[in-house]
Amino acid sequence: QVDDGEERPGLASEWSWDPGEPIRVASARTSTSTPSNERRLERIEPLVLEEEDPIAAAEEALREARFELALEWVERGRKQLEAEMPTRDRAGRRAQLEVLAATAEIALGQEDAARKSLERALRAEPDLRLDPTLHSPKLVRLFDHVRAGGGLSP
Repeated sequence: QVDDGEERPGLASEWSWDPGEPIRVASARTSTSTPSNERRLERIEPLVLEEEDPIAAAEEALREARFELALEWVERGRKQLEAEMPTRDRAGRRAQLEVLAATAEIALGQEDAARKSLERALRAEPDLRLDPTLHSPKLVRLFDHVRAGGGLSP
């Protein structure tokens, strides 16, 4: 430990930590003229807001590695689609929601649920393809297996 006369912050936190939230580290540089007791950690709030589109919110939750939250948004999106009148865009949105669900389910180790979500995605959009540069290799392999008929239910 270097004794440069500067006070070091303690390990105590000003807020309680929710184990369901991702841990984020924020660093800030302050000038040497700022007393160290004025330095403060800021809590970073999740970026997913309640008024967002379910697809955008599920995507954001996946980026934050909040897989259960992503599944909640997918379910909200599924309910919205069921309540809407059929539109030309509905099949594409359904497929997109199901791929998002499968992505979260794979991350949670729920391969059977992911397979079912991919089956629903293919039912909604039979010509669907997954870009391997945008999706995990495990998801792409499962998708290819389901697409080849290895998981499609009657």
